[in-house]
Amino acid sequence: MILSILGTVYCNAAQIPSWYLSPYAGNVAPAANWTGANYTANATEITSTVQGYSEATRQLFVHGTPAAGAVDNSASKATFSIVCSGTLNIYGAGLTSSNVRGGTSGVLASAVKFATLRVANNGDPWQCQYVVDLAD
Repeated sequence: MILSILGTVYCNAAQIPSWYLSPYAGNVAPAANWTGANYTANATEITSTVQGYSEATRQLFVHGTPAAGAVDNSASKATFSIVCSGTLNIYGAGLTSSNVRGGTSGVLASAVKFATLRVANNGDPWQCQYVVDLAD
């Protein structure tokens, strides 16, 4: 992500127009060596439509206006329609430039392990609010 920001700000690289959220089922904390290529495997991204969510792709991150060093999707949270035989454990979420479920291309902007496990039930509309903040 840092290279993408530097390229866009200082080197006239093309801006990535859209970002996508995806929940993950691994009980793992994101590491500095995670990338778009290894996020799915490292995080155990939830990719199943049988024990996961029904949407065909990762969900669009519809962000608001940046303020106080952060930008979020609190006004338009990403919603996942949960499909599972019992419950679905969601440990965290990632923000990528690819909308492909389980995709291994694109840029991983950020990933986070939630402080508390989220447990979803079949039929739940699980909403993901995501905040990206930068500090000087």
